[in-house]
Amino acid sequence: MLTCKLFGWVSVTLILASPSGIALAQAVPTSDTQPSQIEEIVVTAQKRSQALSDVGLTVNVVNAEQLADRGVVNIADLAVAVPGFTAATNSDGTPIYTLRGVSFNSINFGTAPTVSVYVDEAPVPFAVMSEGALFDISNVQVLKGPQGTLFGQNATGGAINYGVAKPTDAFEAGIKGTYGRFDTLIGEGYVSGPLTNNLNARLAFSVTDSGPWQQSVSRDAQLGSQKKGAARLLLDWRPTDRLHISTNFNGWFDHSDTQAPQFVVARPSVPSAVDPQLLLIAPTTLNARSADWDAGSSFRRSNGFYQGVVRTDYELAPDAALTSLTTYGHVGINSFSEHDGTPLAIQSVRTGSLQGGQWFVSEGLKAGDKVVVEGFQKFASGDVVDPIPWRSTRTTAGSPAADAQKSPAP
Repeated sequence: MLTCKLFGWVSVTLILASPSGIALAQAVPTSDTQPSQIEEIVVTAQKRSQALSDVGLTVNVVNAEQLADRGVVNIADLAVAVPGFTAATNSDGTPIYTLRGVSFNSINFGTAPTVSVYVDEAPVPFAVMSEGALFDISNVQVLKGPQGTLFGQNATGGAINYGVAKPTDAFEAGIKGTYGRFDTLIGEGYVSGPLTNNLNARLAFSVTDSGPWQQSVSRDAQLGSQKKGAARLLLDWRPTDRLHISTNFNGWFDHSDTQAPQFVVARPSVPSAVDPQLLLIAPTTLNARSADWDAGSSFRRSNGFYQGVVRTDYELAPDAALTSLTTYGHVGINSFSEHDGTPLAIQSVRTGSLQGGQWFVSEGLKAGDKVVVEGFQKFASGDVVDPIPWRSTRTTAGSPAADAQKSPAP
């Protein structure tokens, strides 16, 4: 299927399936064959499968078809599908999620977010870890309002749970992509099917590549390239009728450029203490693409994340089940950001060699449709829990510190 949109984007989708799998296309039911009942929506907002109409919470559910129809390719695009939700980034590129106006703008990567994120109920404790989560998704559940520790961490604004597409009993494969302005290429693909009689697997990936979009006003230079990738491997093992073990190994990398700000005006408190060149710089707000940054510096990120999740469900009796969820996530951040918007080395911020990980273990006993026993444990390690995980250096152009501030933080 080839679709050309009016604003210049091209979308290509290809799906492959075995004869016993899902057909390439299905006819839309006519008014004579369309069922008269409303389709039931099943959610896990209370850590068990329930009909949305039976959940006494404010929940927005968006399935995979709705995400595709509305052009949702990243977390920021969820705003077009979920009322009251917005996503932005701070000056260092850390995601900031807002629900019903509740958010927390912090430059610290280790700050607990006001909107928590989960992938199949497994927590993603810090917002910076969730950048590559939105691909090969079956549905997105957004819980609005204050949340308790039902899934392991509380939040004042709400929670987002990504339901990933599961391994299938029959072979399936698919690939899709979009191409647009600044040579932006976004591609996704997956392969799913059985490995043995009781073991199914699914491998999915996502890539984003684009050229620079910011233009320097002082020289022939450009900034703003995107180089991102993510992958996820799911294994679904059912050795017995009572035992179900599922694993999720996922990760992403981000080698994109950081964004340079636009310079408006310089108003130093002590004019005699600054380089005279600063007072001669004209505003760079000519258009949205105009900006400026330090010459000779690399603004390429070197960020990455990986996570492993193991979930075990054991049926003790027809109405009793024991569930264990264990996850470990590790993030590494290394980036250099321009903060003054001029070609002079005045102020820049380097986040260097920030490493950290967190273990999360959850056990629960469910009787009927209620969770009667539950416990959580968290173990954190690394600088990700450091309240000051970056160093900012202010320098004056031409001073010895101007070169030192371009060196990685120890």
